[in-house]
Amino acid sequence: MNQISNLFSSGQTAMWTTSRFRAGGFYIEQIVVRFGSPPETNAIESAWHATAAAISALRVVTDGRSATVGDAFEGNFTTRAGSSSSAGLLETDRRAGFADDGRPASRCQYWAADGVLLWTVHHALLDGRSIAGVLTHFLSLLAGKEPPAPLEWFGCLATDDEESTRARVSMESIALVPREDEESFAWEPGQAGIPWRVRLPLPAGLRERLDTRAAECGSTAH
Repeated sequence: MNQISNLFSSGQTAMWTTSRFRAGGFYIEQIVVRFGSPPETNAIESAWHATAAAISALRVVTDGRSATVGDAFEGNFTTRAGSSSSAGLLETDRRAGFADDGRPASRCQYWAADGVLLWTVHHALLDGRSIAGVLTHFLSLLAGKEPPAPLEWFGCLATDDEESTRARVSMESIALVPREDEESFAWEPGQAGIPWRVRLPLPAGLRERLDTRAAECGSTAH
């Protein structure tokens, strides 16, 4: 096991604590992939292990205050018999959370019978953009393609002080002045923070595509 240099931020610690001690699976992310032509189990498992080997966030073991990255990641891939369509499966998996027992806070399950893969990860480890990147890495390997190089935030728990500073400066540059009823978000306990809200203008073409897609999905553009 390799000790990560920095501890969880206050926000990450809060996410971990909330999901550990409250029913409901708060901050547990679940991604379901349904394959039209179910891949062989050994192909899925090989691609998953190769992805976990390349991306440290999939090998993180934590107690909510400190974190380690394991060289091995036994126990976070499981093949399941039968069908994945059993009632309550997603809720049961979400509520299971992640225990402080030395296993990674990420797991992958595969039902070969109906070609369904369920990837569950704690949100303290990866944000939404990182999750999409990890999934792209995994599916590229599964398709026999060279995956894109893992980006910086895939190893967000192992970032050094210089990288943390760059991230902070980048966020501060687009921060909005907080409203009177808003507190600043602190990167670490006791440190000065930034507002919760930031402004990041989108190109007109992208905004139009978002609006169109949102209307198709019956959702908001956000």
